[in-house]
Amino acid sequence: MSAVTDFYTSLPSSCFFSPINVLFMFWLNLLWVCLMIYLLQVLEFVDEHGNEVLNLGSFTLLPQHVVRLILARDELRADEFTKFQVRKYKRFYIALSA
Repeated sequence: MSAVTDFYTSLPSSCFFSPINVLFMFWLNLLWVCLMIYLLQVLEFVDEHGNEVLNLGSFTLLPQHVVRLILARDELRADEFTKFQVRKYKRFYIALSA
């Protein structure tokens, strides 16, 4: 037997570092990286098209933490009046749903 085989056979069957679990952790990390890259690309698009995105009717349907994330970015290219309207409408919308 090789050293690798001896190592895996000496581990208990419920060991966290089984080959299947290591492969699962690798794919999970890869998925996380892909999601973060996608999120950054979406935020870059929103930054470049700030006024158009903020004026969409469906923008107010986003969760509050997402709206805060977008409005807090320094790179967001939107005029202050549009940002103010979004904040004002979002507060009113949250008060109605509570």
